[in-house]
Amino acid sequence: MKGEQFLESARLLVGSAGCEAGYRSAVSRSYYAAFLELHEIAFRNCIREVRLRAGIRNIKGIRHNSILDYLTRSTDAQVKAIGRKLANLQQARIDADYDLTIRFDQTDAQIAIASSESILASIVSTSSRKFGEAMESFIGNVFKGPSK
Repeated sequence: MKGEQFLESARLLVGSAGCEAGYRSAVSRSYYAAFLELHEIAFRNCIREVRLRAGIRNIKGIRHNSILDYLTRSTDAQVKAIGRKLANLQQARIDADYDLTIRFDQTDAQIAIASSESILASIVSTSSRKFGEAMESFIGNVFKGPSK
């Protein structure tokens, strides 16, 4: 399965939901579509020894905020822009999942879907290796010293 498949679920929720819970779920699925694609690409394209130095033995070792750190602190403008978009989408997801005082409607869900689509399109037009380099650079700055 690919992360981008969650986007289809988001579209179905918007098309059939007609209720706030469905719109909230569409926002959440939109975030996960983009996050899971970036998560996989960063893990797959980071040098194994660098990951191990940070204690990342498998893909589950990379947390949500870690991906945001790798991307938003990148020196590559494309990667950094993708990171900012993902950070905005993550905040919408957190609001949708946890803050019931904020109203969500069809427009909010459609905006989240469009944002996720934009991130996914940007991933395609960016060298996969740049995502691994962003992860390696961040880990190198955080975990200075000899690798084991």
